[in-house]
Amino acid sequence: MKEAPVCVALISDLHGNLLALETVLADLERERPDHVLCLGDAAATGPRPRETVGRLRGVGCPVVMGNADDDLLRPTLELSLGSDRTLLCFHGSPRSFDDTIVATTPEEELAGMLSEHEAAVMAGGHTHEQFVRRHAGTTLINPGSVGLNPPVAEYALVDLEDGRLAVELRRLPLDAARIRREALDSGMPHAEWWAGFWGEN
Repeated sequence: MKEAPVCVALISDLHGNLLALETVLADLERERPDHVLCLGDAAATGPRPRETVGRLRGVGCPVVMGNADDDLLRPTLELSLGSDRTLLCFHGSPRSFDDTIVATTPEEELAGMLSEHEAAVMAGGHTHEQFVRRHAGTTLINPGSVGLNPPVAEYALVDLEDGRLAVELRRLPLDAARIRREALDSGMPHAEWWAGFWGEN
């Protein structure tokens, strides 16, 4: 019997940026993925943390623990993709939310971070850098950052159909001036610092 196709949207590193999250969710309305999963750092440091978390809850988006969420959430999340394939989600690595995996991380380092875990697909955030790469038979994905990679919101769509895996990395333009104003008007601590990521007055 043929298995139904599966589409998973991966988001990460929102950092309390509600406008960026809303931009991605609007794009996802058109795509209609089966699942939306957040790879951590959902709320901390941004101007609208409470609203961002509320919006994630509202759309039923599970969130794994990021280095800025360590007292709030679980460290990993597994999702069956069918055909005996599993998607393992984490923030830095399955070993630690502080680990860093980038497109050029040496194979030996990856083995140390990933060897105790088996999954056809693994997805992490933390670095705010999009990539797709292979390691020891596993596809590794970093969707980038929704909320703190000016001037765009980044995410990934993962499709599995007829045993074939396809990953699309997306970058959506954001209104940086609006995000900067929102941060400065929010009353949040360190507003000038955070707004500085989004340009000058």
